[in-house]
Amino acid sequence: MNHNSNNSMSEDEILQALKGFDGSKSAPQEDKYKNVENKKSIVTAIIGLPNAGKSSLMNLVVGEKLAAISSKVQTTRNAIRGVKIIDNVQMVFVDSPGVIDAKSTMDKFLLEGAKRTIKEGELLLVMMDIRTKDSPNFQLIVDNIARYTHKEKILVINKTDLLEGEKLEDQLNGIHEKYKDIFQKFFHISVLQDKGIDELLNFIKNKATQEDWLYDGDQISESPMKFFAAEITRERVFENLYSELPYSVLVETESYKELENGSIHIEQTIYVNKENHKSMIIGRGAQMVKKLGIESREQLEQILGKKVVLKLYVKFKEDWTKNENFIKNVIGISGS
Repeated sequence: MNHNSNNSMSEDEILQALKGFDGSKSAPQEDKYKNVENKKSIVTAIIGLPNAGKSSLMNLVVGEKLAAISSKVQTTRNAIRGVKIIDNVQMVFVDSPGVIDAKSTMDKFLLEGAKRTIKEGELLLVMMDIRTKDSPNFQLIVDNIARYTHKEKILVINKTDLLEGEKLEDQLNGIHEKYKDIFQKFFHISVLQDKGIDELLNFIKNKATQEDWLYDGDQISESPMKFFAAEITRERVFENLYSELPYSVLVETESYKELENGSIHIEQTIYVNKENHKSMIIGRGAQMVKKLGIESREQLEQILGKKVVLKLYVKFKEDWTKNENFIKNVIGISGS
């Protein structure tokens, strides 16, 4: 494999890394899908709070031979699309920003991006962390999607492995009763334990009605990789500090390079707008930021099939959530 001297992997290199994830020695994907008949596709919008597990679900699909990570030319640089092919069906997953109340400049960017994702999706997949079922911010999501009466909506309840027995059953029954008029179908999953994922994918597959595929079977782009890597770290922050840390955290991938030895070198900055949040993320003896780095690195290595060197920095930037130019530079003009 030839290595580029620029700051990102080439299309061919990422494609080969993804193909080699499971050790497969099969023919190139374009040959594999060349003779597929009766092709169908469906676009599913993934919506949820930042700690719901949206990126983790995408990562799991990547680990199960995701065909592509791609961004359309006409969308902003941060639009993430994962393409999963099962039999003759191409399922396009559009990962939206975490939906939160639009009180700050940052929130408005995120909310506008999420609204575009909702409009694009034929099927609306709302992810819920079972621990935050009573969150006012989650209710905002429900209120936002309720108006789309012509779109089918499913609720995917994640992290069910954290509860068991009657306690889990009571929680699920309560959620079903509360949202039975909004969602047409409920799924109980654990991304961490890979439970319920096949049932979810089969359901989505059977909903495909569009003729033909939206992407070639071998299509892939490196363009969202910097943002995708940032999303992985951002979700690790919320997963580890979800009960203590507000949503005013932004992760920027400042450097994404493939080194001559084939490894990927990534440098990211975690921005907070309060000084005490910086110390929370760093942790005593830097243990928390080390934990975040290890978890993010392991997920990236699974996706890329390569050794990843990840360096995390934590910076306090006062009132960055109100700084429109800063937000545009880091997350893109739309926040999507």
